[in-house]
Amino acid sequence: MNTSQKEKRTLTDYQLRVLQIAAGVFAAAALIISLFLPQLLKLEQDNLLNYGFVVIFLAIMLGRRAVENKYRLRLSLFSLSLMLGVLAGIIIFVINMFQTDESVKLDEPVKILITAAMILALLAGIVIPAVRYFKRKEKGTLLPIRLPLPEEDEKKELAREDVSDGPLSLEQKIAAMERELENKNNDENNQRN
Repeated sequence: MNTSQKEKRTLTDYQLRVLQIAAGVFAAAALIISLFLPQLLKLEQDNLLNYGFVVIFLAIMLGRRAVENKYRLRLSLFSLSLMLGVLAGIIIFVINMFQTDESVKLDEPVKILITAAMILALLAGIVIPAVRYFKRKEKGTLLPIRLPLPEEDEKKELAREDVSDGPLSLEQKIAAMERELENKNNDENNQRN
C-alpha cells in the first residue's frame, strides 16, 4: 500500500469521550486506593507509602497536561469523571468511618443526613453535566474534543480581520503592517534568487 492510501486511524469524538470517562474513573480509583492503602496496611507515620496520594495526583495532573498538549484534546470530561470518582471514594470513606470508627460520636440520623447529602451532591454532579451535554448536542453547539491546530487559528483570525467592516483597531493596524513588511521581505528575497 502507498503511504497516500494509508489513512491515519483516529478515534471519534464519542470514543474519546468514553475513553476520558474510563481514564477518569481509573485515575480516581488509583487516588482512592492510595488513600486507603496506608490505613489498611497499618503503616507508620514516616512510611513513604503515606505520600502515595501526592505522587499519584501529580502524575495524573502532569500526564493530563502532556496528553492535552501532545494530542490537542480537551480533557474536561476526564477532569469531571476524576472529581466525581474522588467524591464517590470520599463517600465510601465516610460511610466506612461511620461504621467502624467509634470515636465519631454522631447520632444515626445525623450520619444518615450527611451520607444522603453527599450522595445527592454526587448525583447532581452526574445529572447536571449530562443534561447540559444533551442540550448542547440537541442544539448542535457541542464543542469538539479536538482543539484546532494553531495554523487554522491564525488563518481564521486573518479571515476575521479581513472581513471587518468598521475602522481598524490598533492591533489590527499593527498586524496589517507586519503582514505588509513580511510580504515585501518575501518579494525582495524572491527577486534576489
